[in-house]
Amino acid sequence: MTSFDASIPIRVERHRILVVGAGVAALSVALEVGEATVLVDTELGGGSSPWAQGGLAAALDRGDTTADHAEDTVHVSGGIGDRHAADVITGAAPGVVQWLRGLGANFDTDDTGNLVGWPAVRPHSG
Repeated sequence: MTSFDASIPIRVERHRILVVGAGVAALSVALEVGEATVLVDTELGGGSSPWAQGGLAAALDRGDTTADHAEDTVHVSGGIGDRHAADVITGAAPGVVQWLRGLGANFDTDDTGNLVGWPAVRPHSG
């Protein structure tokens, strides 16, 4: 039988949906499902999201394609990235960026409100 120190406070709660993470992806899931409990080990909005430095795999400019973003994503993964997953994610990305902007997410824009830095695909960056 395993024993434990009963002097350590244990908090037990029941939740229908538990989202783990503080970054954009986790918080987006929490917003999408409606009522959720978010478990974090840092400030909300933390995690790896701030390290992205504006780099999004989203085709938002003429001449910028989801196929280019998917190829770049798989390439920078060192070959372990799943091409089908990259295709699905980069295909949905433009809509997700617009959804996030509608929620008030801040992206770098020019004086007219257009996102700056696009196209974000660099030839096999990494």
